[in-house]
Amino acid sequence: MAFDMYLDNVREKIDLHEEIILQTAHDNPSYPALTWLFDEFYNGPIISPEKSNALVHELIELKQNFVSKEFSHTFERLILFFSKAYKMSAEIKCSSD
Repeated sequence: MAFDMYLDNVREKIDLHEEIILQTAHDNPSYPALTWLFDEFYNGPIISPEKSNALVHELIELKQNFVSKEFSHTFERLILFFSKAYKMSAEIKCSSD
């Protein structure tokens, strides 16, 4: 199972085993955008450029505080993807299977 995100012709995903990143941030007042993404995960949200920017900043902060380094690549992938959406002023369309 994966959470697929589409930005024009670019696809990114959050795999089931990577959901721990969102679970860690969930209900923490320091991470409202990540909490929102976790809550909307299976509802096929559309992520605005502004929300993408907030996600970038929260992912950077969470990465610094994340205990497990095995997800470093996941953080980098997601940061680059959301940053691109913000810079392009483009929405991300999401779906889950």
